[in-house]
Amino acid sequence: MVDDQAARALHLRVRVLCWLPSTKARLEGALKAVNETWGRRCDGRVYFVNTGHTANDVVDVGGLDGYDYLSSKSAAALKYLYHHHLHHYDWFIKGEDDTYIIVENLKLLLSHYNASSPVHLGTGYFNDHLPGGASYVLSREALRRVNEEGYRKGRDCCSQLTISFHKLDPELMRVFDHLLYRTSVYGRLQDLSALSGLISPGVVRERVRPRNKKTMHSNNV
Repeated sequence: MVDDQAARALHLRVRVLCWLPSTKARLEGALKAVNETWGRRCDGRVYFVNTGHTANDVVDVGGLDGYDYLSSKSAAALKYLYHHHLHHYDWFIKGEDDTYIIVENLKLLLSHYNASSPVHLGTGYFNDHLPGGASYVLSREALRRVNEEGYRKGRDCCSQLTISFHKLDPELMRVFDHLLYRTSVYGRLQDLSALSGLISPGVVRERVRPRNKKTMHSNNV
């Protein structure tokens, strides 16, 4: 029996909107897998596509489609989130339709930051390009500043608590969901107290930054 009372309380306290750029061709495949797995654990979901198709969670951003236009689609998405969702959520995480995000771990990390401060966690901003990769997160204040003041580079760092995976096809996404939430290994019980030292902002920067550059935190956006 797993006691998830703390996780449930955290889920209610930290409000996260998950947004993904995609295409009409992937609505019934990749995005369906997202909806059936990790996407349903987000407090809100918005998919940005270049098509006339609209729904409660699908927004047509217009323009040309394809990987070469990802930055313009992401810029349009950030503008839409700013005008329509800024005051409804604390955090805004950008994924892709082949990304798998462990929302509970994400919220655990975000609970140690203030959404009213300009916080950016995740992949960076390079050569006027807005990459996605495994994901990046903007606080409410960071989203406001991105739209009102533009973007400035921050510092690299990342968390040892896995939050997202990238380049997953729909079947692998379902495999990950099963392994993470429906599989137990006898004799392997995680001591949650050991994680307490991994989630403070100072420890994240000091201990993890040298390992890789997949996650970034910045107090200045």
